[in-house]
Amino acid sequence: MGPRIWVVVPFSRPKMKDNVLRNFQSQSYENKRLVIVENGDGLGTFFYDEIVHKLNSEAHQSSAKNTAIKYLKEKYPDDYWVCMDDDDYYGTEYLQEHADNAERGVIRGKRTAWVEFDSGLVWFGDSWKTGDDTESFVGGTMGSYLTDAQEFPLVCGEEHGFCKAALNKGLACRLLSPLHFCYSRRGEPNEHAYKAREEKFWRHQGGKGIRVLGSKRAWVKKYPPSIEPRNYWESKNDI
Repeated sequence: MGPRIWVVVPFSRPKMKDNVLRNFQSQSYENKRLVIVENGDGLGTFFYDEIVHKLNSEAHQSSAKNTAIKYLKEKYPDDYWVCMDDDDYYGTEYLQEHADNAERGVIRGKRTAWVEFDSGLVWFGDSWKTGDDTESFVGGTMGSYLTDAQEFPLVCGEEHGFCKAALNKGLACRLLSPLHFCYSRRGEPNEHAYKAREEKFWRHQGGKGIRVLGSKRAWVKKYPPSIEPRNYWESKNDI
């Protein structure tokens, strides 16, 4: 059996409660526990029970993650932790992939691959591959043994500071596969920590991707068809 994995969810949006529970309960990996860190508008949403370990923090995603990491380091120092954001989608093998690649001295995570916009599902995962060294991840995909967990700075893009601290200590930051995770960009941009409209998001991914039809639940398990030429974001606005 792999390591016990603590799933840490910074939680400030009560409407995302069902999504959080679905993501956790659908995981095929059995040796798992859930830590909800309520903050902001999310305070009082969950009850502490046999499934949910509930903590509170100040209203910032970094404060939430730091609160959970401190608690887990003190109580379960030999265990493994991963992050899940409350609005993203995590395929059934997300935790299993972390468990299969768990390694002392290594932080694991993903970059942007599958993304869901209001306009549909897009693949941006051609710029990286499994096992590559990296200087950062999508914050909601990170994991490591708790002994290797760092403190998150209180800024947007806090994962960069986490990884910089880890690298400065001689730890490695390496990528998992582009699969088993779909980054949500649905709804108003201001509802996300990264407040970019779809046009700007495409630009930050190099301006090209593959649009697909169908369910994210099916697509996150596989790579898209190889389609050339790729779809390009068409906009006359320099955003």
